[in-house]
Amino acid sequence: MVGIGAAELVIIAVVLLVLLIGALGAGVLIFVLVTRGKSKTSPAGVPSTTPYQPSPMPQAATAPPASPAPVAAPAPGAPVVRMLAASDYTFSKIQLSMQQCGLSLQGSPGRDVASGEPSSATFSDGKHQVSYTYNAQHGLRMIEITGPNAKYVRNDILNDAYMPSLEGYKVSGLLSSSNPAEALQGILAAEFIGIGGDQKYYVSPVANLLQHPDPRVRQEAQRVHAVLTSR
Repeated sequence: MVGIGAAELVIIAVVLLVLLIGALGAGVLIFVLVTRGKSKTSPAGVPSTTPYQPSPMPQAATAPPASPAPVAAPAPGAPVVRMLAASDYTFSKIQLSMQQCGLSLQGSPGRDVASGEPSSATFSDGKHQVSYTYNAQHGLRMIEITGPNAKYVRNDILNDAYMPSLEGYKVSGLLSSSNPAEALQGILAAEFIGIGGDQKYYVSPVANLLQHPDPRVRQEAQRVHAVLTSR
């Protein structure tokens, strides 16, 4: 057996070291190439130039808010009932009272004549229409109910929703007031609620104001007195 000298052993060691370093370098190169290839590929394996972002979770479809059902106009000759809410009973409270009686606001209220106080609004339960008008100058909150059971609706508003009202005897008190502003309020209130036979309660009190010293009171008394006697 031929012996291997020291020189040959050194050469063999160097060759093995070179082969080992080459193998390690090839492994590192393959790892880098594989890693770079994954970074440029989307989860589905398709090349992508943008970072992967998870798809948003599906959202449950939400139905748009329901609009109030259209309300047919009251039939000709349908019963009409009128009432006056108390002057200090705000529109927001009136709206709440209407809701308690199953009457929903229809559309948008009229323009505001004061903060949170629209000039008009309409409510309905599908069978009855309630028209609200606010005379801010004289503090009159006028409510007209039209429909087959208008009187029952008025009773519900007064007794179930506890809406305070400007009742007939209070209107009579305004008509006898020495304060011109209160007398004017009473005259206009009598004009509004003096229908359906109730006008007879106000003809005489309004007639007492035909010669009132205040020209505004006198003129309105003359006009409303003619209206009441013609009904």
